[in-house]
Amino acid sequence: MGSELRIGHYHPVWLPNTMTWLYRQISELENNSRNSVYCEHLDNLDQFPFTSVYAFENEPFFKRLSDRVLKKIGSTSGLRSLVSKMKSDHIDLLHSHFGHVGVTGTKMAEELGVPSVVTFYGMDLFQVPKRYPTLGAQYPEMFNKVSMILCEGTQMAESVISMGADASKVMVHPLGIELDTIDYIPRTWNQDEPLKVLLAASFRPKKGIPNAIKALSELSKTIDLEVTIVGDSTIDQVSILEKDRIFCTTRESDIHDKIHFLGFRTHQELLEIAKGHHLFLQPSQHADDGDCEGGVPVTLIELAAQGLQIVSTYHCDIPSVIEHGKTGWLCPEKDTYELIRVLFEAIENATNWGDISLRSRKHIESRYDAKKQAATLHELYKGVLNG
Repeated sequence: MGSELRIGHYHPVWLPNTMTWLYRQISELENNSRNSVYCEHLDNLDQFPFTSVYAFENEPFFKRLSDRVLKKIGSTSGLRSLVSKMKSDHIDLLHSHFGHVGVTGTKMAEELGVPSVVTFYGMDLFQVPKRYPTLGAQYPEMFNKVSMILCEGTQMAESVISMGADASKVMVHPLGIELDTIDYIPRTWNQDEPLKVLLAASFRPKKGIPNAIKALSELSKTIDLEVTIVGDSTIDQVSILEKDRIFCTTRESDIHDKIHFLGFRTHQELLEIAKGHHLFLQPSQHADDGDCEGGVPVTLIELAAQGLQIVSTYHCDIPSVIEHGKTGWLCPEKDTYELIRVLFEAIENATNWGDISLRSRKHIESRYDAKKQAATLHELYKGVLNG
């Protein structure tokens, strides 16, 4: 191993437009190590440029076909072209992003003779094993072979350990945000103007958007509101059905004419849109199919850092960022009546918003700065490589 660490990052697609947080995490590492991305498909490369990206889809058709057949019959640990490229790049360590991706990634690392690191992010905790039992059944083998497992917070770490991972391998490593690009603008609300509420998320059951619309509809009976929803469905059926639920709930609500749907927007556009709002609403919940946040939605961290008041739920590791009444407002998940109550509580404390948002910003600066988190991750890599 040379003086500069050579880190490989494995994710099937580089990169869905909802994964700005993963791009940021890997990009920040460039200040500390040499990083290469290995994927099967390329998407949004113009939005997420990176110096070293290898995509399996660029291989000739018959080579791709041969690789897939050999992997399916068990002759190789992963796609041969990916493993071959990793070997020629002389990577020191392979970091797989998402637990189910680590099932294959850890096998490839073993074939290469390098340590394996796997990060869990949420849907890989319960949804993937429930939807794909055969894949979930391979988690124990991965837990045995992996060198280190990273989780965004303590609740996620406890969940991974409860699934059979060795506690000595599990480390809490929160995702960081680019604080130097996020202006801190403490919010004030003049009660003669509408309260401007923002929601921003992919349309998935775990985001709790229909509950948010119901709660806001009730709130609108006494508070003048304007509501903005940034996000849309993805191509999978679960997300498409959730979009139908969201639009149906909107049509049936008392605020159907006060909700503005903006669709997906770029990360920078979202931050600009947020500047015109007072409150960010994120009523995350465990979905029936097992999907959950796992850790903390990065958008929530960013908008709290920008100075918005945050109303969310006691879900996964969200309470590690938001402490009720001190850095924001929380209620039990899936409880519309409690969500309404907490929204009123946040509004009644509008004169304290400045103190609340300042405490929130300082907390985020201490734990969620992307540059600091990249340096910490670099040290964790070195710890693995030094045994």
